[in-house]
Amino acid sequence: MHKHKLHYDVQTRQVIISGIDINQTVAIKAQTLPALASTVIMAKYKAKVDKNVNYIASIYAPRMSMISGMPAIVSIDKNNKGKIIIDNCALHDVQIDPNDILGIMDTESDTLNHWKI
Repeated sequence: MHKHKLHYDVQTRQVIISGIDINQTVAIKAQTLPALASTVIMAKYKAKVDKNVNYIASIYAPRMSMISGMPAIVSIDKNNKGKIIIDNCALHDVQIDPNDILGIMDTESDTLNHWKI
């Protein structure tokens, strides 16, 4: 692992190549998500930000199977932080810890069309 500069993520059980950007979104601070509720939280994007693309967050928390969320456009600030909406589908409150993986970010380079309803 040292020879090839690999890292092992114990939470996701993934081997990661050092120096390659990871498109994960992680929790910034510990927070309790109320049962059967949606919560807006501030999360950190773990890769390099490109100002010329749009970011779409998909919620997937490998440590917490009852957390989900619809794909949504996210604005990433200069500190790689953005607000995401997380749905707690569990019948009990769920605790997230700093650096818990909450999802992944996809990018879209096409111009977005804004629809008026």
